Amino acid sequence: MSTTLALSQSYAEFRSTSHRAVYIGAGHSDLNKETLIVSTSDPKRGPETYGNRKSKVTRIAGVQVDDPCSGSSVKDLKLGLDASIPVGTSLTELMAAGADLIKILQSRTAMQEIFLTGKVVNITNTNA
Repeated sequence: MSTTLALSQSYAEFRSTSHRAVYIGAGHSDLNKETLIVSTSDPKRGPETYGNRKSKVTRIAGVQVDDPCSGSSVKDLKLGLDASIPVGTSLTELMAAGADLIKILQSRTAMQEIFLTGKVVNITNTNA
C-alpha cells in the first residue's frame, strides 16, 4: 500500500520491517540527516479493553546552528507526532484531532513560541 503526499522534499525507502519504515532524502548522510520514520504497534488487548494502536511519525533534519566551541555545527532537528488511538476510534474523530494539531503547526506564532522560545502558550479557539 502506498500513500502519496506533497512533502517539502522527496524521500526514498531506506529500510522497512513489518511495523517500521525509514525513508531518506537525497542529501542524507551520516553527518546531515534527512530522515522520515513511520512506525506503528498493534493494540494490546486486555480483559476490559481492546487496547490502543500506537503510531509515530518522526522527521529528522540536519540544521546548521551556532556552537560556542567551533562557531557552528550541524545538529538534528526532530519533530514528530506520537499517537495512541483506542481501538474503535472513528476516522472522523481522528481527523478532527489531527486537524487541530495541523492548525497549531501552521501557526508561525505558535511554532515560534512553543518550539523556539519554549513558552507554554494560551491557545484560544477562534470558532467558539
